[in-house]
Amino acid sequence: MMASEKAHDEIERLRQEQEDELLKLKMQLLFQANSANEEATKLREELARQREEEEIRRKEEAQELARLRLETLMQQQEIDTRIEQDKQKKLEAQRLRERLEAEKQAQQEKEAAMRSQENEELAALKIASMLSRPTSKQEEQDKEDRTLQQEAEHLKQAALAIQKDQARMKIQAICLKHVARKRLSKLEEAQSAAMASIHNEEQRLRLKAEQQKELALAKLKTMMDDEARAREQELKEL
Repeated sequence: MMASEKAHDEIERLRQEQEDELLKLKMQLLFQANSANEEATKLREELARQREEEEIRRKEEAQELARLRLETLMQQQEIDTRIEQDKQKKLEAQRLRERLEAEKQAQQEKEAAMRSQENEELAALKIASMLSRPTSKQEEQDKEDRTLQQEAEHLKQAALAIQKDQARMKIQAICLKHVARKRLSKLEEAQSAAMASIHNEEQRLRLKAEQQKELALAKLKTMMDDEARAREQELKEL
């Protein structure tokens, strides 16, 4: 009887221990599930926050990119307008040069005609004078002829000096144009190298706008220098 009661008590004790263990395990599982749910909620909130920040960043980048594209377009339009204006000025300068050249040619032809007429009249006067003067004045006539020859030689030397100066100016203008073209070529090469070293789209757009502006200003300066040299040469020719 005593053994039976002891066995019963032992069984009851073991059953109670099992129930306690099961209860502890259940509580532990509930706690872990709770923690897992809280962690999952935090992760979802973090992902939502990151997605929201990413969306805001994308919108800001899109707005900045659109602004840069618009700014580049406006700068390009401004550069195109300035280049067109420069072309018009160059065309007007060319027309002015052609008009001045035509006027100069007409003036030269007029002066040549006047000189020819004067020479004819002078020759006629000389012949008349020679016919009317006695032979004793031949020495005076020879002296006058020598004076005229000397004046003609002086005029010839002056004309040659003018032609040499004009040729020098033309050669100088050609050399300066060659130097300007080399400078523009080096600038374009440097810009291409700088653009190739950049991979960020925003930085490339900003650099492209700056390079276009820099190149347009360099071309404008070259055209203005060419026009200034052309005007200087025209004034000297006149």
